[in-house]
Amino acid sequence: MSIIIDIETVRAELTDEELAGIRATIKPRSNLVDPAKIEADIEKKYQTFLDGMALDPFYNKIVCICARLYNRQAEWHGQELVSVALPAQDETEEGMLTHFMALLRDCPAPKSYPWVGVNVSNFDLPTIALHLAKYQIETDIMLMPSRYNRHQVIDLMTIFGERWKSLNSLADYLGIDRPDDPINGSMVQECYDKDQIEKIAMHCQSDVQTTWHVYDRIYNLLTDWRQ
Repeated sequence: MSIIIDIETVRAELTDEELAGIRATIKPRSNLVDPAKIEADIEKKYQTFLDGMALDPFYNKIVCICARLYNRQAEWHGQELVSVALPAQDETEEGMLTHFMALLRDCPAPKSYPWVGVNVSNFDLPTIALHLAKYQIETDIMLMPSRYNRHQVIDLMTIFGERWKSLNSLADYLGIDRPDDPINGSMVQECYDKDQIEKIAMHCQSDVQTTWHVYDRIYNLLTDWRQ
């Protein structure tokens, strides 16, 4: 029994004071003396920081979560467990996370199982765990063990001892057709800014569907090899 999971994140909304405080901590290169060049260097680093906020659990916001079950011995094998996005049941990140965890608790699965995803051990699970702590949402489901192992997490990005560049590269390597997707990961922030949440949800669902097929192909290959 496994659960395939993917999340989509954007920059958290910060006040002007918070942004000014962040900018004030940025230091220019030590060899610069020209005030104009110093300011330009600070601005460049500040923009780089803003661009990376969506991937920083301390400065991002989860806007969509999608998960799917994997268990070949169960009648519900392959069904979509849950896909929630903002706005969905609630118009807050806290409400969406609360709703997701409630659905997860009700799924026909034990409380301990491998999470499966691409870069899931370095991004998806730690981000979810940190945001649950932020809102003090209690859960008995293991999301962030002190040290991940393959009984708890199967990260397809590192499963073969090397880092794959993306889910798409894995799918291409294994000859898996990807479903139609209206956007790619780099467009999530733009879609969120334009209130195009449905496109983000479709992208998240598409990634989970592709991840499911990648894992299914690998699972079958490993099973055949063991036999």
